[in-house]
Amino acid sequence: AQEMMNNGEIEPAIIAMPSDGLWGDGSAYFPHHNKDFAKWIVEDVPLAIQENIPEAGKKSKLCIGGLSMGGYGALRLGAMHPDKFRAISAHSAITKLEEIELFVEEPLNDYLESASQPNVLDVIADNKTTLPPLRFDCGKSDQLIAGNRDLDAQLTELRIPHEYFEFSGGHQWEYWQEHIRKTYLFFNASIAHK
Repeated sequence: AQEMMNNGEIEPAIIAMPSDGLWGDGSAYFPHHNKDFAKWIVEDVPLAIQENIPEAGKKSKLCIGGLSMGGYGALRLGAMHPDKFRAISAHSAITKLEEIELFVEEPLNDYLESASQPNVLDVIADNKTTLPPLRFDCGKSDQLIAGNRDLDAQLTELRIPHEYFEFSGGHQWEYWQEHIRKTYLFFNASIAHK
């Protein structure tokens, strides 16, 4: 991102990369054990940025992105809070809560107990009239490719505007490091148009 800012490819930006709350192998951004992990991302992190970085005013234009479980969180929380986020981007995203079993040791029921609208499609469809610009991508060798393809097909069928891409690669850092630039460009273009 710094290289892209230095080269003038994107406008100056503050990028926060918080964890999902450090509950077990991942919170999936639901309330667990008296902690609200969605609030942590949607309210607490932006507030911490405003309080600690003077250049980040209260009217900063926020976007949300993530990879894997973070992609799931970005898709859900971005769609749930269109008043807060100007754009949504996800890489290699979990698209159905059941897919979380591929990555965590906690039982699925620990998530389902507190999950309201665990399916990304339901949240996006419920907010389709206010949805900010949305993009997502997945590697062709990723174990989550089927879910990402399904989400793309369902969004297309519902005529919900979005961008979806597939690239070579799997569920690995090399893939994300290569394609995160696309998220920065997408966010930059989305903010410039609003």
